[in-house]
Amino acid sequence: MTSTRRIYFGNHNTRTTTWDDPRLPSTVDANASQYKRNYRNIVYSRSQPAMRLIAGAKCDVRVCRQWVFEDSFAAVMRLWPEDLRKRLIVRFESEDTLDYGDVSRKWFFILLHEMFNPS
Repeated sequence: MTSTRRIYFGNHNTRTTTWDDPRLPSTVDANASQYKRNYRNIVYSRSQPAMRLIAGAKCDVRVCRQWVFEDSFAAVMRLWPEDLRKRLIVRFESEDTLDYGDVSRKWFFILLHEMFNPS
């Protein structure tokens, strides 16, 4: 890791260094899915200090199912940029559930459905 906390990788056999993770494929064929083509960029972005999740920290978002778009917008706008790097915990009002990923996934689904609703 450099003094600016950028990760680099060293090959001890050839005594060379690189910014790219050698464990990932260097090229992806043209028939590969969009996910596979973007995977390398995602891994690189997550390795950068500004994009790393803050371990152990949580970001609570509480929304009403009826007003999910408006409540979500207001809740996200109240957060500091550092809060957006924390683990997202979504709670729907008047519903007591633990969020093991299912509630967040449902929230994203409902939110995207409302965002692209033509009416």
